[in-house]
Amino acid sequence: MKVTLANNILTLQAEKKRDETVENANYKMRERSFGRVMRQLPLPFNTDEAHITSKFENGVLFIDVPKADTAQHFTKAITIQ
Repeated sequence: MKVTLANNILTLQAEKKRDETVENANYKMRERSFGRVMRQLPLPFNTDEAHITSKFENGVLFIDVPKADTAQHFTKAITIQ
């Protein structure tokens, strides 16, 4: 499991691998499976990115995304030539 944050987009990635072998007197059977999933969630601009936490408990991923005290607005004046 991998959780990353870049440009206000929270990305969750996970993969599952399974390799099972059954041996009997008459035959040998091997099964393999592989799965990968990725989700991207856009976050609002008023999140406190420095205090995002996550925990994995009993097969459930919990992600806590707190709000920032003030919304961070960026304004830039562009000069006209």
